[in-house]
Amino acid sequence: MKSELLQQLKPYSGRKVLVTTKQSTNYIIKELLKAHSENASEYDKICEQFWTGNEKRTLRKIFDYCKKNIRYEVEPDELQTVKSPSAIIAQGKGDCKHYASFCNGLISAINRKYGTNMNNVFRFAGYNIGATEPQHVYCAVRLSDNKTTIILDPVLETYNNEKPATFIKDKETMLYRI
Repeated sequence: MKSELLQQLKPYSGRKVLVTTKQSTNYIIKELLKAHSENASEYDKICEQFWTGNEKRTLRKIFDYCKKNIRYEVEPDELQTVKSPSAIIAQGKGDCKHYASFCNGLISAINRKYGTNMNNVFRFAGYNIGATEPQHVYCAVRLSDNKTTIILDPVLETYNNEKPATFIKDKETMLYRI
């Protein structure tokens, strides 16, 4: 599946572009959300590979793909990256930002292409008592039935699992062109 996906995307060049030398949590969040919008057309090209015709099965397929094909690797604080889908797939490794980008990118594309109404968000979480800044990000999805929420956090071992947090902030992934 990796080669099929890469054939449909802009080629991965391995080129890095310095965005800033001052990486704050808020700046990383801003860049993550910006990349979500900028990479939308790339995710549109590959979302059909993940759509099963059923929201729950599709989310499970996305999670399983991440677990089997994208090795979790923590980035050092001084070298944080935001990646395109082709970079995530070609490198076959990433941290929580890359998992969240991949999952949210595909779900947003599926919503656009198939008319589903899954409400997916980047869920930023902190785990220390009194936390006001996130330490982790993952994908939370409210299904079209508006009753069921599924968690996609491939950092964790199991599907639809969420580590208890002391701080949570959701950022919408909606993209409108007017």
